[in-house]
Amino acid sequence: MDADEGSQHPNGLAEDSTVDVEHDGGDAAIAHQSRDEKLRQARQNREAERARRLRALEAAHRQAEEARQRQEAARRARIEAARARDAERRRVVEERRRQLEAQESQRRATLLQRLTERESRAAERQRERRGRTGMVFAFGSCTPRRSARLRLRLQLLLPNLLVLLAAGEP
Repeated sequence: MDADEGSQHPNGLAEDSTVDVEHDGGDAAIAHQSRDEKLRQARQNREAERARRLRALEAAHRQAEEARQRQEAARRARIEAARARDAERRRVVEERRRQLEAQESQRRATLLQRLTERESRAAERQRERRGRTGMVFAFGSCTPRRSARLRLRLQLLLPNLLVLLAAGEP
């Protein structure tokens, strides 16, 4: 064997092959370092993906909350508008009711005035017929009769008649 060729190692490798072994070990270190780098890169990618998903989830949550707030504001506005419409309707109905009550009150007052005027005219006619004596004569009779019975009957019937007229019945 030549000295140039190097001596043989018992496993069949040349002595200068130790450099290759060290170089191969370097490749393993590089491969190991590369594997660690890949793991670190994969972990960073997972963390970045997780952070991206978290940001997207937070953005979706914010958007959902804003949408809920807009819906709630719109619902409150609709409720307020409905309340305002109801209040306006109620005001109009109350005003109309007051007008009808005033008209009915005026109609009753007019009716009562007419009745009292009619009654006073009838009483005046009776006084004129009686003359100075104030006595009531029955039909075809020359004897004066007291009309207490007639007066009592009128006093009993007049309030009922006023109530019927005020209620709008004929």
